[in-house]
Amino acid sequence: MGLIKDISSPTTTDDSAELNYFFDILDHFIEKISSDASLEKSLTLIARSPEANIAKACIQCREKLALANIELKVIFAQITPSEYLSEWLDPETSPCGPTPENNLRWGNRHNLVDAHEQLTLNSQCSWSGESMRREVSSRFGFYIFDEECKQAAIRGERAFNALWQICDKIPQVHIKRAKQSSEQSFLGAHSKSASYPQNEVNYLASEFTRH
Repeated sequence: MGLIKDISSPTTTDDSAELNYFFDILDHFIEKISSDASLEKSLTLIARSPEANIAKACIQCREKLALANIELKVIFAQITPSEYLSEWLDPETSPCGPTPENNLRWGNRHNLVDAHEQLTLNSQCSWSGESMRREVSSRFGFYIFDEECKQAAIRGERAFNALWQICDKIPQVHIKRAKQSSEQSFLGAHSKSASYPQNEVNYLASEFTRH
């Protein structure tokens, strides 16, 4: 099994093309895990920040990851902007499970930005991106997708585990901010829905019917 299209590099140079490229990478990893019962259901990500497109793609694929029972562990070199980080810390929107703060770390070290972004499927395959020193708005610098190179995946897995041990947990102030933001969003939605008569609930927008 596997994707037919070539996903070795993005096809064009706009932002949506890069996101679609990352969707293809994630779909490939999810399909590979789902089709091989012997594989550990885990992915590891090292990214510049929650604003990076690889991180945005993971957020948008959170339901696919959850349905496949895949655990995602993530290291961010930077944890700003806070609104993007809040998505990762909110159990309703995070691809890191019901206690996302346990699967997130902050690489609060200056020399970590020399490392490259990477997404690794344990010892099977990996994607590597540009140095995390690169600006988010600067796209298509350097991408390598090693679909069948187990040596690259093993090195990526070892690198992630070593970095995980020395990286910091997400500061409590960010966790509290994300929780407050989530509570405010819930109260706002609840207040808006309460303003409609009971017999008109069926005509509300779809966001109020989400499970």
